[in-house]
Amino acid sequence: MQSAFLHYCLKTARSEIRSHGAGTTFTELSRRKLADFRVPVPPSGEQEGIARILHANDRRIARYLNAKQKLIALLAEQKRAMISQVVTGQIDVRTGAPYSAYKPSGIPWLGEVPSHWYVAPLKRYCHFRGGTGFPISAQGIADEDVIFAKVSDMNREGNERSLWTAANSLSRDAVRSLGANIFGPNSIVFPKVGGALLTNKRRVIVRDTCIDNNLMGCTVTGADPGYVFHLLSCIDLGRLAKPGPVPAVSERDVREIRVTVPPHREQMAIVRFLEDRLSALVKRRAGAVRQVEFVSEYRDRLVADLVTGKLDARRGVHAQPKSDHGVS
Repeated sequence: MQSAFLHYCLKTARSEIRSHGAGTTFTELSRRKLADFRVPVPPSGEQEGIARILHANDRRIARYLNAKQKLIALLAEQKRAMISQVVTGQIDVRTGAPYSAYKPSGIPWLGEVPSHWYVAPLKRYCHFRGGTGFPISAQGIADEDVIFAKVSDMNREGNERSLWTAANSLSRDAVRSLGANIFGPNSIVFPKVGGALLTNKRRVIVRDTCIDNNLMGCTVTGADPGYVFHLLSCIDLGRLAKPGPVPAVSERDVREIRVTVPPHREQMAIVRFLEDRLSALVKRRAGAVRQVEFVSEYRDRLVADLVTGKLDARRGVHAQPKSDHGVS
C-alpha cells in the first residue's frame, strides 16, 4: 500500500481506530490491534490517483481556510478596537469626533479621558462575587428553575454574548442547600482562574443563574449594565493574575480596578451605538465561521468518500454499487 494513500485512509478512520484503544488516563493502541485494522485497498494506480487528488485539494482548502481564519481574527480585532475607542472616550458617539476637552485619568492604560467623565474603582458601580463548588451529585439535572453555569457553558452555541443555556440546573431548594449565590438578569460573568481567565470572555446573564467556583459574577448597581459589559470586555484580567502555575484573580483585585465612566445618558448612547455597529461585525464573523465549518466538513467527507470507494477518483462521480455477482 502506498504511504500517501494510507495517510488519508487512517485519517478518515481516526474515530474507529481510537475505539480499539484501551486505557483510562491515556488511550493506547497495541501494534497487533493496529495491524489487524481493516481498510479498503484499491489497485496501486487508484491509490496514487486518490492521494494526488486529495493532496491538491488539501492545498486549496488550506489556503481558503487560512484566509478565512485571518478574516475572523481581523473582525474580532476590529470589534475590540471599536469598543475600546468608545468606552475610553476617544470619540464622542454623538458626533463621531473627539470630545472638546480631556483630563489625565491617572490610569496608565487609559491615558487622558473626557474632562466630564468620572474616574473611580469598579466597586463604585458593581458588586463582585465568586461562584460555588458544584458537587458531582448535583450535576446532570436539567429543566430546573436556576441554571448552573460553568466555564464550558460560555462556549455553548447561542451563548456567544448572553448566557441562555447551561448543561446543568438546580432547584431553589438545591441552591439553598449549596449556599450558592443567584445572579439575576443583566449580571455579567467571566472566568477568574486558569487558562480560561486569559481568554477574557464575558457573558451577560438573562435568567436566574448560579456559577461555579471558576467564574466570577458582577452585579451592576451604579451604571448601565450594557455599558459595564463593554467596559469589562476591554479590561485584560490577565494583567492582574497572581504569579504561579495557575493564573487567578480575586474579587478584591477586580473591585479595585480603576475605570472611567461617563454620565448615564452618555452610557446609554454608547450602548446604542455599539449594539448597532457591532451587529454587522458579529454577523460577518458568524458567516465566516460557518464557512470554515462547512469547508472543513466537505474536506473530511471528500477524503472518506474517496478512500472508501464511494467516489470514483478516475471519473469524479459516485461509484455504482456492484451486484452480487460482482458486475457493476
